[in-house]
Amino acid sequence: MIPRYTRPEMGRIWSDENKFRCWLKVEAAASLTLADAGIVPENAARAIAERGNFDLKRIHEIEAEVRHDVIAFTTAVAKGRSRGALAALRPHVE
Repeated sequence: MIPRYTRPEMGRIWSDENKFRCWLKVEAAASLTLADAGIVPENAARAIAERGNFDLKRIHEIEAEVRHDVIAFTTAVAKGRSRGALAALRPHVE
């Protein structure tokens, strides 16, 4: 979006921060659903839902290297505060 033609409210909705925040909500909900089905550990899913976070600057740095926004996002989340929870999920989703 071109900032000079964008109202602040619309700019926030379409911002990268909001996009990745929505993605994190989806990841948390999916993890909790997989935990309910017994596919992933419940404590790992809860940790993602409660402590999952990301650093927007880091996502952009990773994306510049890998040229893929989803990989950049998941890598940044995995190396953020929810790292332990995502490590616990790894054997269950590979």
